[in-house]
Amino acid sequence: PGQEYFMVHEHSPYGSDLRDAATGQILLRRTASSDTGRGIMAHFNPESEDAWWQSSADAGLYDTAGNTINSSVSHGGGAGLSFRIYWNDNLADDFYGKNILEYWNPEANGFWRMQINGGNYVYGNYNNSSKQNPCVSGDLLGDWREEIVTWDQSGSDYRLVINATNYETPYRLPHLMDDAAYRAQLISQNVCYNQPPHLSYDPITEYTATCTIPEGGWTVFYTPYPVTLPAGATAYSVTGVNSATHMLRTTKLSAGAVLPARSAVVLNGTPGQTLRFRPTTLKAATVNTTYLKGDIAEQTLESSNANVVFYQLKRHANSQALTFQPVAAGTRQEASTPWLQLTTSATLTAADHYWLDASQIPTGIDGTADATADSRPVTYDLSGRAVGSSTLPHGVYIVNGQKVVK
Repeated sequence: PGQEYFMVHEHSPYGSDLRDAATGQILLRRTASSDTGRGIMAHFNPESEDAWWQSSADAGLYDTAGNTINSSVSHGGGAGLSFRIYWNDNLADDFYGKNILEYWNPEANGFWRMQINGGNYVYGNYNNSSKQNPCVSGDLLGDWREEIVTWDQSGSDYRLVINATNYETPYRLPHLMDDAAYRAQLISQNVCYNQPPHLSYDPITEYTATCTIPEGGWTVFYTPYPVTLPAGATAYSVTGVNSATHMLRTTKLSAGAVLPARSAVVLNGTPGQTLRFRPTTLKAATVNTTYLKGDIAEQTLESSNANVVFYQLKRHANSQALTFQPVAAGTRQEASTPWLQLTTSATLTAADHYWLDASQIPTGIDGTADATADSRPVTYDLSGRAVGSSTLPHGVYIVNGQKVVK
């Protein structure tokens, strides 16, 4: 809890350390046999809980517990270990050293070069000889990604050059200069050796989505940006429909699967349980999201295709069942809420509701007796209790050993 600061030391054997910003207490220390002239700590990987750090004392990349992330990390172009920057479309810090930019690729467990201005290098001249600092770096234009200011010379004329990102992003943050700590650090770049500004908060934490499982244990989660599915609850994607039974076929998903932007999944868990969905840089869309959708902003549900039908999620009181009920074209849908989109055909017609297909939902009940002595059907709820069958609320039940949706 609280804030920390990271520092490298130009004297043996002090190496580098991480300290509590309030007390100065050493939280993490790594010694070195000589001058440690460079070091950087930043939240390079949005899928990790903490920032990672590296110093010129060795080639390793480490987390805040001192664990090795990668024992041999090299940066192209002779890059130093001085700067971090927000440059691409995700919320993680990118690496910036001398005149190159790199992002953390979780699948490769390493840094990958980014293109700038159609080439491999930041445009313009640098300062401070071996360290090669820019004139300044920071969020000067106000779109939360940061700019790199260098200098250029044509004859006897000097000019400043602003290198700016060309990445679009789904995230919105206030102008970083509104953060007092960031503003102070940006100003201090022009005092002695430049060091990059850091925010007093972590955008990844700000954008980590949460979902609390309601009473009944079932809900639908929507995300405006790619996230990884956490452990602790069962997630299902809707992979098909059955027009004869008005069922939605589902596929069980594994923790760690990537849920693409503007899509949704069905969740089953313990009522009151809160799940955390972290933003991800992984590109693979491992979840089929053809049917459950959403949008970042409030919008009108409409389509140029007359066969497209929209359904909104409805949850019955006192029931575990989820149902999607049709809405008229032109209905306004709230921001960041899921809907079901179907394209009707000769075999798939619009219905007055669609249910989850309970035959694919595990209940933990292997089977029950077929019937009582007088041959009347026996109905059980998902807790294995025998219940009446005439006034039951909507839900999933076991009738004569079979799962049934009422």
